[in-house]
Amino acid sequence: MEPNDDGLQTLVKTMKALANPIRLRIIALLER
Repeated sequence: MEPNDDGLQTLVKTMKALANPIRLRIIALLER
C-alpha cells in the first residue's frame, strides 16, 4: 500500500518554483 503523495509532490514542486525567484531576488538585494 503506497501513500498518495501526488498532492504533496505538487506542493513541493510549487514551493520550489516559488522559492527560486524569491531566493534570486534576496541574493540580488544582498549583493548590492
